[in-house]
Amino acid sequence: MLSGFITCQKCGCAITAEIKKQKYIYYHCTNGRGNCDQKSQNAKEEVIDSYIAKDMEELYISQKMVDIVYKAKLEELADLETYENHALNTVQKALESLKTRRSRLVDTFTTGDIDEALYRHKLQTIDNEEVTLTKQSEQLQIENPNPYATIELVYNRFKQGNTMAERYKTASPEQKRIILSESLSNSFLLNRNIVDLQYQKPYSDFRNLPKKPSFLEMRRRGDSNSRGLSPWRFSRPLH
Repeated sequence: MLSGFITCQKCGCAITAEIKKQKYIYYHCTNGRGNCDQKSQNAKEEVIDSYIAKDMEELYISQKMVDIVYKAKLEELADLETYENHALNTVQKALESLKTRRSRLVDTFTTGDIDEALYRHKLQTIDNEEVTLTKQSEQLQIENPNPYATIELVYNRFKQGNTMAERYKTASPEQKRIILSESLSNSFLLNRNIVDLQYQKPYSDFRNLPKKPSFLEMRRRGDSNSRGLSPWRFSRPLH
């Protein structure tokens, strides 16, 4: 169950599982480099499993505080969205204006009020402006994907961290592997014990937060997490 998630602290080789008496599972170093004494140090699976479940309890953060920060981020987004929508709307209105200018130019040329050389020059100018504005519109839409979806993603990750220990304790071996693949970066075994358990972001940040973090700590950590998840962080500061 835990194979692939544990490394030998002494030599850096992988930890492998071994079944004894057809029912007991032990873990030890593969001794891939041929000089590690940890190969004979057999760690019981239930001991390692219990340690991981206990350590996951450190991921818990007050759900009340999570909800407060979540609400604050939604309010922040509502203010920022007005600015970002304005930028995109300005570009789109400029594109609509170009269509009107092109139509009038064609009408002027058709009635003979402008010579062909000038007509071609003005039409090329409009075409160039359209290309530039279209690129700006596309870039604005790429830089500002649906922020509500990313806020929900981080909020759900916070909630998952709060329940991870209980979910892990009651999960089947297959489900535990899924939880570990989502949350663990690596862990290290030495002398039959886990000596270091490392989590992936954002769980590594949850692990290092105090039990009762302040509002500002939560906001700061939420922004930090968004660098990897693209969630509770926005493109420019609010004023």
